[in-house]
Amino acid sequence: MIPTLVASRGLGTQHAGLGTVGASGSIIMTGTMTTDSPDETDIVTGGKTFILTVTNDTWVSFNDTIRRAILDGISSAQSETNGWNAEVRDKSLVGSVVRTNSTVCTVTLAAASAYDTSSDETITATVPASALTGAEEIVASPTASITSLAHVVVTGTMTGSVTEANVVSGGKTIILTVSNDTFVSFNDTIRQAIIDGMTSAQAQATGWNNEVRDKEVVGAVTRDSANQVTILLTAAAAYDTTASETITVTVPASALALGAAAVATPTVGVSADVGDVFGANEPSGMTVIENREFNSTTGGGVAGPWNFDFDSNGPEVIVSDAAAPQSPSNVLQFTHTAGQGAGGPNQNAGELLWSPKNIIYVYLSWKISSNWTGHPNSGINKMFFIKTNNPAAGKGPNQTFWYAKGRNAEPLVLGMTGQEFGCGSPFVNFDANLGDATLNRNQWYELEFLLTANTPNVANGKLEVWKDGVKTHNYTNFCPLASGEGPGFDGILVSLIWGGLGGTVPETMNCWFDHIYISGKD
Repeated sequence: MIPTLVASRGLGTQHAGLGTVGASGSIIMTGTMTTDSPDETDIVTGGKTFILTVTNDTWVSFNDTIRRAILDGISSAQSETNGWNAEVRDKSLVGSVVRTNSTVCTVTLAAASAYDTSSDETITATVPASALTGAEEIVASPTASITSLAHVVVTGTMTGSVTEANVVSGGKTIILTVSNDTFVSFNDTIRQAIIDGMTSAQAQATGWNNEVRDKEVVGAVTRDSANQVTILLTAAAAYDTTASETITVTVPASALALGAAAVATPTVGVSADVGDVFGANEPSGMTVIENREFNSTTGGGVAGPWNFDFDSNGPEVIVSDAAAPQSPSNVLQFTHTAGQGAGGPNQNAGELLWSPKNIIYVYLSWKISSNWTGHPNSGINKMFFIKTNNPAAGKGPNQTFWYAKGRNAEPLVLGMTGQEFGCGSPFVNFDANLGDATLNRNQWYELEFLLTANTPNVANGKLEVWKDGVKTHNYTNFCPLASGEGPGFDGILVSLIWGGLGGTVPETMNCWFDHIYISGKD
């Protein structure tokens, strides 16, 4: 490689790879961004450095304005939408720039998860005049280069709406198209490595990894051209998943000419058949408390009668919905009527009580109407409460309630809140901290809730939630029980409450429950 001349200001003589000789200032750029031959993965991961060393000048004392100006001067000659300038330079924090001493400045790159470039990038550091005692701009040398890696895009019929039944039947395709690289000529070893790279984030006994990936035949993989591969999935008769699966395709290094593995995008998904989620995450050794199909408005309780309270605020009726996922076609319908006020309870199905349990599991299938309008102020639309009815003196019973969160016609998400909790936090919100908790209108969902009580006033309980078999919430600092309370959960109240204060329901809208199952363990 021919060394790059060091750029400087003034009239000094330039030498390859060295600072300018004479009175003029110059800056040499070193650090792992110049020595480690970084590629896209390095930028995504972060941690690489630029070290800027000044000769015949010094750094001024830094403030955040100067740090920002230094970052703004580290620019790519390319201008890709998700390239250096947009995802690294413009998003870097001023804290990444450190004045090591009067002649050395170090810039440490943070992770840039969205960095994605289709071609190599050349990075030049132009140091602003405001950062130097000599008050003249200097272009550092040499430049740094970032190697763009292979990009593999997934298309084919597996990228559409794919169900468990589709995978069982076979015939779906995964098409891989590569840019910035080419596929080598294939043999069966490479074909098998490509199959091995099709991995589900879930690990179920009869799921994708065991029944599709590990049983697929090498003949399913065809190299259509230097830039395209098609995988035609064979039938997988034993495939049976209790949760939706997300599959990522990683193309092995052995299949690509440049010899670096590439993760293909987007992922592909398989939806579990409706009804498969029931009991999927119920712990062993649980005792059934309730297993309620809504074939009537009375009776049903394993733990005792659970008769629904048909109050004056609106009709609660049994209706038919053949698409209900667990026990069609009868479902329980609640209605919020137009003009109904906020607060509540607006729709009260009554409370079911049992002897206290340390662990409670709840499964239910649920849907809201396409015109559902969230409370305009709070965005809170409460659905049901899990309770402890043995409060400490001077406080109400603690309860954990589930709600669909969203104002007006906003997208809704599944939220959880604790009221009258222990550990010094009487009101606690538990937002989804794992998977997607979106709740679309006019769509059935199968929801699971697993609550483990804490030692009173010690944050060692657990709250876990699944939507359609995919975990959305996982909290290990759950603290429903305050000092003197316990020994556990002993009631459920299905009570639809629209919002808090202010506003009225703009139009009549419905909510349906297909099935409610509850079990517990001391």
